[in-house]
Amino acid sequence: ISSSGYVNLSNARKFKAGDPEIAEVERMISSKDTSSKELRGLYFAAAKMCDDIGRYNDAFDYYTKANAMASGAYDPKGLEQNYAELKKTYTRKFFEEHKGQGLDSERPVFIVGMPRTGTTLLERILGSHPGVFAAGELQNFQNELVRAVRRAAPGTGSDKESLIRAATGIDHAALGEAYVASTRPRTGRTPRFIDKLPLNYLYVGAIARALPRAHIIHVERHPLDTAFAVYKTLFTQAYPFSYSLEDLGRYYVAYDRLMRHWQTCLGPTLIRVRYEDLVADTETEARRLLDAIGLGWHPGCLSFHLNETPSNTASAVQVRSRVYTSSV
Repeated sequence: ISSSGYVNLSNARKFKAGDPEIAEVERMISSKDTSSKELRGLYFAAAKMCDDIGRYNDAFDYYTKANAMASGAYDPKGLEQNYAELKKTYTRKFFEEHKGQGLDSERPVFIVGMPRTGTTLLERILGSHPGVFAAGELQNFQNELVRAVRRAAPGTGSDKESLIRAATGIDHAALGEAYVASTRPRTGRTPRFIDKLPLNYLYVGAIARALPRAHIIHVERHPLDTAFAVYKTLFTQAYPFSYSLEDLGRYYVAYDRLMRHWQTCLGPTLIRVRYEDLVADTETEARRLLDAIGLGWHPGCLSFHLNETPSNTASAVQVRSRVYTSSV
């Protein structure tokens, strides 16, 4: 089995002390023939196996070694400056002045938040409703926003702060139309479609301006559970803040402050759901959220684990199981 195979295997089942795969992975880790590329994956696999059997110190040591091998530039100060610019640009007054403008469509349902907070679980639950199409993690809104800025202000610099400022001057109704059109024809057959890119939380201001009737659901989870779940996941360049506990903590604080700002500006139109509530009482939360997006109850939402639609997120294995609370 390859290193990636062991990563997939470690996530697909729970291991017991004495399982031969554990000894084999640790043998491969100590082998001089193992490349550095393979080693990182094996560290993650060994960490998960050790976690399963209660070797917690070894598990954490493996996670730390795996993340220390990661590459990817992360600039926390730059990120915090961008978030400050977002809060300065998209204010409560800004939304009041443009209330009701934008594309008049409630088809899009955005699920946003930190990675590993239950966004995929929620997508599978709501996506099991016959009136909802789960479109996955789309880059479409971000792409259409950048195109709109380039057309409206071709001289805008490439830095994110310039793009944020310039974005307020675009035709937001046209942006909403371009976004919805870019998702077609996949998303045109049901009353609602889900765009589950967690990092769309960065664009909540532009989304609410361009699509004022769109439904935005923010999934929250305890910060320690969130950070550790991110830290022990093998990402491929997607989240460079995930390789360091210090960076993770700082990133979470910046994210939390931005989401509090969006909530202050948008009020109850930004729908909040706690992961802990979702797994503790799935039916109640599912009914509440379906009502919030204008759909009636469907019992298939509780059979989401039978949904055969493929998932390419880090939760692909978990969403094939029934709801469990052991990750709380």
